[in-house]
Amino acid sequence: MKLIERNKAPAELWKDVTQAEFFKLLVEHTMQGFYGSPRHGGNRDYVSYKMLGIDYPQVIGQNRHGRKTP
Repeated sequence: MKLIERNKAPAELWKDVTQAEFFKLLVEHTMQGFYGSPRHGGNRDYVSYKMLGIDYPQVIGQNRHGRKTP
């Protein structure tokens, strides 16, 4: 990973995408998984929200059938 970040990995491995593009995508997906909503599969137990000291975000759209929440 250190070599990829510095654009120094062997060139024969990078035919369709550059090392820089791959590393940027890897960082973006890691951030989405860590800071995103747990309902999408990452951020287990809202750990990043707790680390940042923010409230859990309200989930919008859960009352789709006109039912009243208890």
